[in-house]
Amino acid sequence: MTEDVIRQILNIEKQAQAVYNDAQREAARIVAQAETEADRILRQTEEQAREEAQRLLDDARAEAEEKRGRILDGTCEELRQIEEEAESHLDEAVHYVVDQVVGRE
Repeated sequence: MTEDVIRQILNIEKQAQAVYNDAQREAARIVAQAETEADRILRQTEEQAREEAQRLLDDARAEAEEKRGRILDGTCEELRQIEEEAESHLDEAVHYVVDQVVGRE
């Protein structure tokens, strides 16, 4: 009977060791899986951040281009108005210069 008890104890110890070994392997597998998933999430997050940064940059460039266009349009309009005003005074200025040269005034 004592041998049976010792055999049972040894058998239970083997089973306990097998359960422990299985638990360690499962824990290592879970850790490896978690690391792999964390790496995947990190890569995905980095890619999303790059895409968002590129989108923001593209938006800023488009906005700057739009503002540049508005400023250029405004400047062209101002230049057109100055040219019109100068042209409207051209005859008067030419007459003044001619009068000054020929000594009329």
